[in-house]
Amino acid sequence: VMAVALLELRNIFKEIRDRELDRVRNNTKQGRRQAASTAAVFADGARVEYFSNGMSLWLSDRVVCRHRDGSYDLRVKKRADAGNLRAAAEFQVGQEVLYCSAQPGKGDPEPAFVISVSQDDIYELSVPGRSKHVPAARLQNLLRPPLSDSVPLEGHQEASLASSSHSESASADALAAVATVATHVTGLLGDLSEGGFATAVSSPETLQGALADALAAAASEGGTGSWDAWGVEEEGDASALGSPPVTTSGA
Repeated sequence: VMAVALLELRNIFKEIRDRELDRVRNNTKQGRRQAASTAAVFADGARVEYFSNGMSLWLSDRVVCRHRDGSYDLRVKKRADAGNLRAAAEFQVGQEVLYCSAQPGKGDPEPAFVISVSQDDIYELSVPGRSKHVPAARLQNLLRPPLSDSVPLEGHQEASLASSSHSESASADALAAVATVATHVTGLLGDLSEGGFATAVSSPETLQGALADALAAAASEGGTGSWDAWGVEEEGDASALGSPPVTTSGA
């Protein structure tokens, strides 16, 4: 009877976890569809900037062709998501601009003047004491907002993606809360299976009280935990989200 009860509890929490993961997947796909449907359309040869998730940087490129599904082939990237593209900024020789560090979050943008621009869309800048060659994606017009994931810019649907990210964050919070409960209940089940509480749990009321204590401990931690104790691997699109976060930040 005890073994059946433990198996039922495990199945209940796995069902809750899978349901939350499905909701995260659906929110993510919906956000991507909304971004693609409202993204700007770029002509072949147009100068664009695309956001590299791996480098966390905007990179300059040119459009080679557009596919029927709305994605783009660029010179250095195939099948770029339209939601990750925006129109490249245009800077004139002699124009004062702000130069951004190649590493996001490393210092403030520096003022500089455009000396020349190459056919590869690389700008030569005059900065104090030296000159620099940088791509357009690392330059800002003095009147243009900083290049940031949180600022809506032409051709890139940060607003739609931010809405999707908010939904993912809410689902991630739910996942973290469920993971916390699972962690504590798993600990209790482990003690029971090892026989540590076998003699103490002599009635359904006693088992119910032990479970209540585990749930209370989970609630007091405010939603931290891990699914590792269940030994269940992430599948499908959920792998892109990573494991349920221990903490969430406020992209």
